[in-house]
Amino acid sequence: HAMTSMNEFCGDARNAWGPMARGYLTHCFDDLLVFGPTYIFIFIAGSFRIWSLLPVRTVPDFPYSTLHSAKILVLGWLGLFPMVLFALRYAHGVHDDFEWVAKPLASCAWIYSLWILNMEVARDMPEGWVLKAFFGSSVIASTVSLPTVVISAETTGYGLVFYGYIFHYILYLAIAILAYRFEHRPRAFDQEEDNFASVA
Repeated sequence: HAMTSMNEFCGDARNAWGPMARGYLTHCFDDLLVFGPTYIFIFIAGSFRIWSLLPVRTVPDFPYSTLHSAKILVLGWLGLFPMVLFALRYAHGVHDDFEWVAKPLASCAWIYSLWILNMEVARDMPEGWVLKAFFGSSVIASTVSLPTVVISAETTGYGLVFYGYIFHYILYLAIAILAYRFEHRPRAFDQEEDNFASVA
């Protein structure tokens, strides 16, 4: 009965609970058990991160930068895109019941990470391990789920839904690269280097 209920929640035979169908992970299994743990992580570990940041004073002038603006833009898209994908699937009549839970949850997780990033930068701190772990695990999860998207598109067609997923995947890669390769550089560190250079 539990399995039948999960299959009904996940959708039709094409998008059954899973974990496997026709040789690949089901869409429902991907969203709930591949991506789900990353969302739980950011909500729990992110809350502890916010709690640890609250006693730290913010800097007088917010350290704006082009890189920070790029990260905010990507995170904003990642927060918006799950709902865009859901709207596209709904418009094409291929959405499933579980997406009423999974897509808003995904949007909230990414908006939450954006809030944490702004709190860190407002204190002139580089991205902490919580955000980096969330971004990295999201890339891994999206890579695991990519075959599901591709094989599903062979059945339903390479339309807007498919290309939306591919763009979404690129956004995952972009935020991970920005966080790991171009983390926020505290101004205090730059000032120390300038002082050292002037003394030298």
